Amino acid sequence: MSASSSSAASAATVSPVLSTVTTSNFTVQFTRPGRLITEVDTSPGSSPSTPLVVVSGNPAIAYFDSTNADLKYVRATDAAGMSWGTPLSVDTAGDVGRDPSLAVVAGNPAIAYFDGTNLDLKYVRATDATGTSWGAPLSVDTAGDVGWFPSLAVVAGNPAIAYFDVTNLDLKYVRATNAEGTSWGTPIGVDTAGNVGYYPSLAVVAGNPAIAYHDSTNYSLKYVRATDAAGTSWGTPIGVDATGNAGYYPSLVVIAGNPAIAYFDLTYGLKYVRATDAAGTSWGVPISLDTATFYVSLAVVAGNPAIGYAGGNGDLKYVRATNAAGTSWGTPVSVDTVGGLSAVSLAAIAGNPAISYSSSQLKYVSASPGAFVNWIAVAP
Repeated sequence: MSASSSSAASAATVSPVLSTVTTSNFTVQFTRPGRLITEVDTSPGSSPSTPLVVVSGNPAIAYFDSTNADLKYVRATDAAGMSWGTPLSVDTAGDVGRDPSLAVVAGNPAIAYFDGTNLDLKYVRATDATGTSWGAPLSVDTAGDVGWFPSLAVVAGNPAIAYFDVTNLDLKYVRATNAEGTSWGTPIGVDTAGNVGYYPSLAVVAGNPAIAYHDSTNYSLKYVRATDAAGTSWGTPIGVDATGNAGYYPSLVVIAGNPAIAYFDLTYGLKYVRATDAAGTSWGVPISLDTATFYVSLAVVAGNPAIGYAGGNGDLKYVRATNAAGTSWGTPVSVDTVGGLSAVSLAAIAGNPAISYSSSQLKYVSASPGAFVNWIAVAP
């Protein structure tokens, strides 16, 4: 299926910025606002996750085809994501592919996901760098109803997954024993105190794996970091925000050297919080950014933290901080008023913010680049 595009560029408001001034020349930057929305797959139904990752130089998306209950993958044919290839069905054996998490593992794209037929955590990796062909899926954890909301990352050279164990209501973590993920270690219960581990977000923080997640017993946002680089042992979980009903859809990213989390609070809306140290042993005061939100994705865009998210009416929105640490933020922008969003994933693509998202279709939107004009100063 070929992707279709529609321009949603707004009228240009020229805001010149003068810089790089010397005795012989100077630079004026003109901002040209706008965006390009692409319908990447028009028939998959809604997907609960649409992770957007750069794969071999081009953006790629893993997603769940709810119409056929299949795991799918698609990659753009250019670095900016202006055109897209044909979606590939990666796993079709039953109801498979819910909550996919995409990462580049040992040079090739790989996906962790939930198998709804067998209630298992599964993993699959492409056999080439672009993801044109895929290996056989592996069942990583099969003990009960496991593998919900998986988050895949490379930890100490090997792929690792944080996920929710529905049977035991626990946060779990498992790491492969080799770089490709063809064999896996024994899953570890990272937090087992109550009903914990919803929507985990895994990242490497100060050299060790760390996880942000929702504690449904205490209605709070929690954070935990391993005490070693591989994640064989873990520290004590930290309650980061217990105000309201916090911690839904957390997105953990290292911002200006310290871990930071964007998340949804059912009481107070979109929030952002950053640790005051590199390991995340202490945290600052959460900042409220928007009153009504859902589905949150945090990334670094042009040096500052930015968030893509679903607004209260299900529209796609975007907001970016005005400094590198995220202590102050700009005004949220409405990107697409499609409504009914079920997933959002933000990444910096070819230097610009881009978002993959799902309603009844899989879509991709990228901000248009600014226009740069150089002028030569002429002596009178």
